[in-house]
Amino acid sequence: MDIRILPSELEGFLGGGMIFSIPIFVLFLCGVIFGLFVGCVIFGLFVGFVWEWIREMKHRSASSRKSKELAKVENELSQLKRESGQNEDEILLLLNNKANS
Repeated sequence: MDIRILPSELEGFLGGGMIFSIPIFVLFLCGVIFGLFVGCVIFGLFVGFVWEWIREMKHRSASSRKSKELAKVENELSQLKRESGQNEDEILLLLNNKANS
C-alpha cells in the first residue's frame, strides 16, 4: 500500500512528496497499537477519577457533617438571642432597660 505524507496537489508546491510503500498488515498493526494506546489512556483516566472520588468521600462526608452541625448551632444561637432579647437594637435595649428600672 502506498502512503503519501502530503496530498498530490501540494506535492508540486513543496518540490515533491514523500511516498511510503508498506504492507497492509503493518498499517493495520499500527492502527491496532494506536487504538490500544488511546483505549488504555482513557481507561486509566476513568479509573483515576473514580479512585479520587472514592478517596475524597470521607472529606465530603466530614464537610457535610460539619455544615449541618454549624447550621444547628446557628439556629440555637438565634433562638437564644430571641429569647433573651439580644436581637434588638442597642438603643431599644437601653430604652427598655430604663423603662424596667
